[in-house]
Amino acid sequence: MPDQEITNETYIRTVVKAACYRVMSMVFTFILTLILGGNVMQAFTMSGIILVVGSLHYYLYDRIWLWIRWNRDQQGKDTVKRSIVKSIIYRLTALIITAALAKVVFADTTLIAFMLATLKFFANAAGYFIIERIFNCINWGRK
Repeated sequence: MPDQEITNETYIRTVVKAACYRVMSMVFTFILTLILGGNVMQAFTMSGIILVVGSLHYYLYDRIWLWIRWNRDQQGKDTVKRSIVKSIIYRLTALIITAALAKVVFADTTLIAFMLATLKFFANAAGYFIIERIFNCINWGRK
């Protein structure tokens, strides 16, 4: 595969990163859905959908960034600036996906859907950054 020459990270490492992030995001989704007026069943539904759709989104997004060399050191580790940029762009794309899903699953209004998406934006942006920095310190899964 072409990315074998570009990246120094195994696919399984990306999967583990994605799983860590998704569990955190699922908990945030469940709690925020309840706070914004959804019932327990809607919170479970929203969390489950976010788990599946969000996992695919995260994995593909992370693999795309492995092709981009901008602000990576010689060992392939991300700079803090790169992690910040990746976090912001990821959260913007996730905001749109989350708002659309919230509107379908439980939100009576578009405003409530975007409130959920916006709250998740800030909570998950911080979580994404923390996970990026943690995995930056772990050599497991690097080639």
